[in-house]
Amino acid sequence: MSLLKPLKRSSPCPCRSGASFGDCCEPFHRGLEPPTAEKLMRSRFSAYAAGNVDYILRTLHPNHADRAIPEEVLRETIRKGMSAFRYLGLTVEEAREEGERAFVTFTAKIMKQAKDHSFRETSEFEKTAEGWRYLSGETLPVRAK
Repeated sequence: MSLLKPLKRSSPCPCRSGASFGDCCEPFHRGLEPPTAEKLMRSRFSAYAAGNVDYILRTLHPNHADRAIPEEVLRETIRKGMSAFRYLGLTVEEAREEGERAFVTFTAKIMKQAKDHSFRETSEFEKTAEGWRYLSGETLPVRAK
């Protein structure tokens, strides 16, 4: 596990579930499979906040477009993004499962050099033999506050 910004078990979970990191996303980072696509989404956000490149790669669907990139190049690209941004919180708007597919709409609050780079997305997940995996995402307009 490559943690650039280690989180304490007692810290609030970056996914903003209201639970501590140790009681929320950390068990997934350590190998437990998330039982739902929403929990996978939350744990992936927390992995970005914690700098856990291995988890991001492990939970990427085999058919995700990034799988065409050589792993070391992809790993370095992800690591640079993790280092450049601050991942401040996640708001899940909707999560629905349709058999082996699931969709999670969320807003991710992220900053880079004091500039807001928050985004809104509907992510698609598919259940594989290993568990839920991130398949693709569609960026949506950010809702006015």
